[in-house]
Amino acid sequence: MLLVNQVAVLERHKRAVPPNHPRFSELAEAVRSAAETLSAFAASEAGWATEAVRQREVVATIEATDAVPRLTEILGQWRAVERELAASTPGSADAVRLFAEFERLRDEYLEAFRREQGRLPGE
Repeated sequence: MLLVNQVAVLERHKRAVPPNHPRFSELAEAVRSAAETLSAFAASEAGWATEAVRQREVVATIEATDAVPRLTEILGQWRAVERELAASTPGSADAVRLFAEFERLRDEYLEAFRREQGRLPGE
């Protein structure tokens, strides 16, 4: 769900920045990248689901699965930055700083998630 929220927060910020402002291009690319990451993640989950159905495995729901401590820690930090970014003024120095931190935590979370899963999305 965090990736869905990320696309929404970035899109909201982009819409508040004039298209001729240098920040607009950066935000537009961030929206595209986040949407692409979300798409790859969704495709990966669809692949896992297809495999689980094919193998007729009994598995827990996502909500019932124990979270990996490191992922939970990163996710908590990412959500905190997401809330700050959502409350910041688009294009402000604070928003730029939070945006960079938001992307850093997203990348850190996805890398930790991929290591935990043992494969990259789409594989």
